[in-house]
Amino acid sequence: MDRRTQEQYIKQIFALSDAHSREDIEQNYRVMFSENQADADTESALSMQESLRFLHAVAMFCFGNLDALDDVFYSLPSRRGPTVLNEWGKIDYGLRRVYSERRNLAYALRDLTPLPDVLFDIDRPRQMRSWFKRHREHLVWDDERGVYIFTEAQTSNGRFSQEHYLDYLVPRSLAVNREHLVELFLNLDDLIDGNLNDSNSDDPRVVAHRIRYSTHYFIIAIGAFCLGYIGAVKYAIALLPPKKYPVDILREAWGEEDLALFLRSYGTIRSTITALRDLTPMPDDIFDTNNPARWLAWFDQNKIRLKWNSDYREYTLRKM
Repeated sequence: MDRRTQEQYIKQIFALSDAHSREDIEQNYRVMFSENQADADTESALSMQESLRFLHAVAMFCFGNLDALDDVFYSLPSRRGPTVLNEWGKIDYGLRRVYSERRNLAYALRDLTPLPDVLFDIDRPRQMRSWFKRHREHLVWDDERGVYIFTEAQTSNGRFSQEHYLDYLVPRSLAVNREHLVELFLNLDDLIDGNLNDSNSDDPRVVAHRIRYSTHYFIIAIGAFCLGYIGAVKYAIALLPPKKYPVDILREAWGEEDLALFLRSYGTIRSTITALRDLTPMPDDIFDTNNPARWLAWFDQNKIRLKWNSDYREYTLRKM
C-alpha cells in the first residue's frame, strides 16, 4: 500500500493552494477558521471554500499541530464534488479535480499516524474520530521522522498495553488486519526461507532486500506475540532490527528518497521489542536492551508457566 511522506503532502498542499510558505498557510488557517470568515454566496462556491479550509487544516496537521485535527474532521469535504460552471456554462472539470485532490489529503491521517488501516475510511470518518479521541493524549509529533508516534504509555510503570502495540504494528506490517497477521506468522518459516535464506551476497541490492524483509518479519513476529502466540518470541528476538542500519548500502540500493522513506517508516520499529517486557511478568532488570540473550533465557526458563490471559490481554504465570 503506497504511503506518502510529510514532505510529499506539503508539496501537494502548496500546489493546491495559493500559499508559498508555511507562514502563508498558518496565516490563512487562522483567517479561515476565525468567526469573522464570510461564507460563499453559492452552494458550489461554498463547497470549494470548505475544501480550501480542509486543505489548510490538513496542512497544519502535517506540520505537527495535532490540535488542527478537529478542524480536519469539521471541514472534511463530502464525497460528491461540486458542479461548478465556467464562463461558457460548461462544467469546470478542472475545479472538480482540485476538489477531489484536496479531499484525498485525508490520507495523511493514515500515512502520518499509527491509525490502523482497517479504520481508515474517508466516507465513514466516525470510526477514525473515535480512534483519535481514544489515543490523542498518547500521540506526539516526531519532527525528525515527520510522523505522529505513540508517547510512553500513561499506564502503571510506564508500560504499553496490547492495544497500543497492535495499533502501531498492524498498519506497518504486510497484513491487512490482525487475523491476516496471524496467518502470516503461521507461515513465517516459509516466508523466511523464501526471502532471507537465498544468499549471503554483499551486493547492496541483496543486503537491502534482506533488511527490508527481516524488518517486515520482525513486525509480524512481535505482532503475533502481542496476540498471544508465545512461540513468536524466538522469531522476534532473532529478527530484532539493528540499532543502526547500513545507510550507505541502503542509499546505493534504493536511492535517497526511498532510503528516507524506509528510515521514517521503520526507524522506531525496533523499540516495539519492549512488548516482551510490557506484556509479561519479565522483571525490569532482565530487560536489558544490550543483551537480548537474557530475554531468551528468561522465556526458556518460564515457557512452561507462561500463558496468555485473555481477560488482562497479557501473559501471566501459572501457579505450579
